[in-house]
Amino acid sequence: MHIVFPILLFTVNCFLGYCINSKLVGYFHVHSPGFVSVLRSNSSTDSSQNEYTIYISSFSGNTFSADHVYRLTNIGNKLNQLDQLKPEVVSSHIVWPNEIHDVPDHVFGKRMVSIAGGFLVPFKTKGTISVIDVSSNTIGGLYELAKDHLDHDWFYHRILWTDMNGDGLDDAVTCRAKKSIIGAAHGELLWFENPSQVVRDKFEHPWDHFVIGDHSDTYFDMATLTTPDGSYKCIVTTGFFSNQLNLVVIQEIHSRVIVGTHGHVFDVQITDLNKDGNPDLLVTTNGISGAAVYAFEVPHDFRYQNFFVENTETNTPVP
Repeated sequence: MHIVFPILLFTVNCFLGYCINSKLVGYFHVHSPGFVSVLRSNSSTDSSQNEYTIYISSFSGNTFSADHVYRLTNIGNKLNQLDQLKPEVVSSHIVWPNEIHDVPDHVFGKRMVSIAGGFLVPFKTKGTISVIDVSSNTIGGLYELAKDHLDHDWFYHRILWTDMNGDGLDDAVTCRAKKSIIGAAHGELLWFENPSQVVRDKFEHPWDHFVIGDHSDTYFDMATLTTPDGSYKCIVTTGFFSNQLNLVVIQEIHSRVIVGTHGHVFDVQITDLNKDGNPDLLVTTNGISGAAVYAFEVPHDFRYQNFFVENTETNTPVP
């Protein structure tokens, strides 16, 4: 039996970052949707309604069922007919596809999307770091950057891109986790090195990877943050299994635990929440006992000073 869920689309009116109201535009159906991403279409640089594509991942706990990635192109022109749309299959070959994300056009010289895959479901623990060519109306090749690595039990949730080794080429940054049915979980923050032009275009070999640190297993975000003595490229990571929110300063290979007492840390975004011109961390946690959303103020020298978790009553320092 197939279970089909609706994907609901809303329009939201916002002013200075504060949402005033929302309106249901319509819905369409997808079998077992997981993650939804709204990305630019085919390297479009205009602001027309053709600019965006919706990608949806779909996965099933049935170990013998295939998982899928779908898309709807030019979604801005189709808002009046959503209930008549049938999403196009992008891939049926990625095990448990998680987040779908843009790849900067300059990495491969054309429009690509990256898809992180795998989970701790039996027979679906072999995670992948995949990219798909979406530079034309016809879906191009599917390539695995982590293919043929010896340990296949890692699964991945997000892939972002930045130059990690100063060679001028953006590398793939990600977190990964593995957990046996009986036993402890393990997580890592790592990056896959963008190789030479010839290898990168042909995908003849898996990309070399380098582990930065442990206890980071699910989501992360990257930004350049400023201290009194300079700016630093930073990665903030979450540890669902380790219960840690971590900070890594790339240039100094310096890391610290921001907090380890707020439960299973799931996702993080670096953004200015209160429009004061300073970065904050928007953090979500979830688990069997409940879920929560936290906001952390980034201190002036985040490498050493305490972060503050914000709430309606008081600002509490986090050692």
